[in-house]
Amino acid sequence: MTIKQGVMLCALLCLGGCSCHRTPDAEKPAAAEVADAATPEQGEIADDPQQAQDAAARRARNAAFSAAVSVVHQYLAALPARTGEADAMWTGGRPSPVPDDANLRSVEGLNSLRVETDEPTALDKASPPEAVEVPVRLTARLAGGNRHYTGWYRLRPRVDGSGWEITSASLQPTLD
Repeated sequence: MTIKQGVMLCALLCLGGCSCHRTPDAEKPAAAEVADAATPEQGEIADDPQQAQDAAARRARNAAFSAAVSVVHQYLAALPARTGEADAMWTGGRPSPVPDDANLRSVEGLNSLRVETDEPTALDKASPPEAVEVPVRLTARLAGGNRHYTGWYRLRPRVDGSGWEITSASLQPTLD
């Protein structure tokens, strides 16, 4: 980050703490300035190949994380009504005989499922990562009340390069 960008970012952060009421139109220029301040100028990237390489690695990592989180959301959206579709998201097209999220897969009377994911973690040093862990917190809304679960799903890229597949899971019920 250049000094100019740092000064702009500090000024925006100070203004962002203001307690005055803003209209949505007034917020648009500030958001654009923050984006400009956070984005290196083209000349800076060309002058620093390492910075360009680091930026490309961050973009690749973030794209991998986003794709892995998307698969977890698709998988959970398919449970329990469309287990065949959900099973296809596992390595080999099916989970283990007793998957570590069996308690969620066997829930009956599910009205809705709220899914919260935390920041994924790369499980290797590759760029983009070849193994990712996605932490989850789930709230299953049932006719008789809510059930809460915490845990994670681990994923890796499919051999054919068509996306991510779930390799393992750890999902445990939690008390309210």
